[in-house]
Amino acid sequence: VLSGKNKAKLLGTCLDSSYTKIVKDYEDLERRFSVVKIKEPTKQQMVKLINDNLKEHTQESQLTFDFDVLSFLQKYQSKFTARIFNPDATLTVIDKAVSYAKTAKRKNVTQDDFTQASSDFTGFKPEFFNGNKKMLLNNVTDYIKNRFIGQTAALANVTHPLQELVLNINNESKPVCVELLLGSGGLGKTYLVTLLAQGLFGLENQKAKLIVINGGELANEHDSTKVLGSPPSYVGFGEENLCDKFK
Repeated sequence: VLSGKNKAKLLGTCLDSSYTKIVKDYEDLERRFSVVKIKEPTKQQMVKLINDNLKEHTQESQLTFDFDVLSFLQKYQSKFTARIFNPDATLTVIDKAVSYAKTAKRKNVTQDDFTQASSDFTGFKPEFFNGNKKMLLNNVTDYIKNRFIGQTAALANVTHPLQELVLNINNESKPVCVELLLGSGGLGKTYLVTLLAQGLFGLENQKAKLIVINGGELANEHDSTKVLGSPPSYVGFGEENLCDKFK
């Protein structure tokens, strides 16, 4: 709230989705605000923003960067967030990497710092960001093989898309892997998916990254609201639903 002589002005911020769901439905509230649309930066603007941020860290903290930070960030930006040119996510990774160097009382920020910062931010293991994707694939495969016995064909089908990811021959506009595991109860279908999540993200992150939809909880027609959310004017409208977790 900005207050002045006999005046008071209110500045508000919200996501596009929140504005559509909440503010836009109330004419009395909507007409009191002059909407200013904040657009995502272009690629050129994003590059300038990153360079300015790195320059600021160099001047204020007397830090140096031991590698081409811009190339690293451009390569992995799409992993930080679904919106590629998202300054908040990218600058958070930079700040995390700088904090690791400061904590270690170093004047140089290394690629290992950025690798660890990227891993902490996304949940992916560090191997995903330090060029050791092949090692990550081998570790994931061995991790599952040692715990999932006697299902060689199923394991091959699940890990094959990961091989395409490692070789960079996968289609980035499509999901890495879409599989439907079929079989009687108790054979390990859910266990295989859990092992895959543990292998890719680690034990500490697999619960946050593994989204479970129990079909048994969706038997009734009205249960669809658990996935899609409640319609306007109904209880639960605007609250988080399962679809929000995929965004």
